[in-house]
Amino acid sequence: MKDDIPMIDVAIDLSKEEELFFSITNLRGNILLVNGTFCRISGYSIEDLKGKPDSVIHHPDMPKIILQLMWDTVKSGRPFGGYIKNLSSDGRFYWVYVLVAPVEQQYLSISLIPTTQKIQTLERLYQRLCNIEKTSLKDAEKELNHWILSKDFVNYHAWSSSCLAAEIEANVSVSSRAFPDKLERLSFHPTTKTDLIANQTLNQVFKGFKFMHRNVGEWLRKIDVAIEMLYDFQATLMVLNRELSKKRKSLNLNSKDKSSSSDEFLLIESCRDNLRFLFEISKRSEFHRSSVLLHLSSMNSFIAHFFEHIKNENSVNIPLVIDSIESLKTLTKSLLYFPQNTLKDQEEIAEQIDHHFQYVDQLLKNLDNGDFGIDSINKLVVESKEKGLALLKHYETFDSKTLSEASSFYQLLMSGELVLEGVTNYAG
Repeated sequence: MKDDIPMIDVAIDLSKEEELFFSITNLRGNILLVNGTFCRISGYSIEDLKGKPDSVIHHPDMPKIILQLMWDTVKSGRPFGGYIKNLSSDGRFYWVYVLVAPVEQQYLSISLIPTTQKIQTLERLYQRLCNIEKTSLKDAEKELNHWILSKDFVNYHAWSSSCLAAEIEANVSVSSRAFPDKLERLSFHPTTKTDLIANQTLNQVFKGFKFMHRNVGEWLRKIDVAIEMLYDFQATLMVLNRELSKKRKSLNLNSKDKSSSSDEFLLIESCRDNLRFLFEISKRSEFHRSSVLLHLSSMNSFIAHFFEHIKNENSVNIPLVIDSIESLKTLTKSLLYFPQNTLKDQEEIAEQIDHHFQYVDQLLKNLDNGDFGIDSINKLVVESKEKGLALLKHYETFDSKTLSEASSFYQLLMSGELVLEGVTNYAG
């Protein structure tokens, strides 16, 4: 399919495009389902795409190393985020930021139109990677890692997480958490018994989604506070590094040679490493938060269009409704992944802060014994303990409410699907 397309170096104008688009593939990457926005932008129909590998829409300018990283990540059970250049059916190209998440035996991809000013830089990077790949994929990987490090990120995933947060912030339609008001005014007037059963089921789905939406909103508010508190450790980390460097210089200590370091400095460096780890977790938490917003926005848009469609019909197209509910099930299961992993992060944070407290307490003991007199550094370390206590207290307010409500909504979708399948049999 792609080989027959005469490519033209023209970008599709997506500046006024506000909708998210998504696709669902099986574990081999073959497309099972796409939404209407996906079809409109790519220029393909659902029939054209169904069963085809997702690579059918990737532009030849996409570096293999990025795509390999994507597949390696999702096959390991983790979500992937990154910028992808795609090819439309008429030979034009378009850029997306795509979030790919493993959902049971499928992969869900949600694509966001980039709004930040990264594409020009990425065009040059991707071209360079493609040129290197002609001779060595391993050298292309080294070039990518070198580029990531030059941006002050430890790895590709930390960089892409930061990008997703920036894209969410810049995209007004996604960053808004409000449930679409127009859904409140939508109603369907059943005329047959089949339509009546379908309407009752759809109303249940609609109410369940609103309830889940509200509780996910509460989780988002809590995670926002937690991320801000985690980022506080970055400020402490930067000052601590600066103070350590100054003190080492004044004492002529070799930062690379541990044998020349005092016990106090080794303790302080352990504190610093813990703070660095907490900062890295903050990037993961930010990625989870952004991913939930992206899923929620996609579900908002999907349900709005779905209800708008059935409002304009004389009767319910039950096969279409069942397919739509199947899509919502996948979106919900994928959304569940991110709060679940935030709870896992919470456990790591608690464990890491516990380690941190041990180092701080030892430093305070040394200070009491008169063996340690670096007041400026000591103050920073003590402040970091206070921040750690505050963060742990905040995390105590997290509960499983978000997960239980999302799980309840998923169960509601499953039961709704069974009801509608029963309606199909009844109508038949």
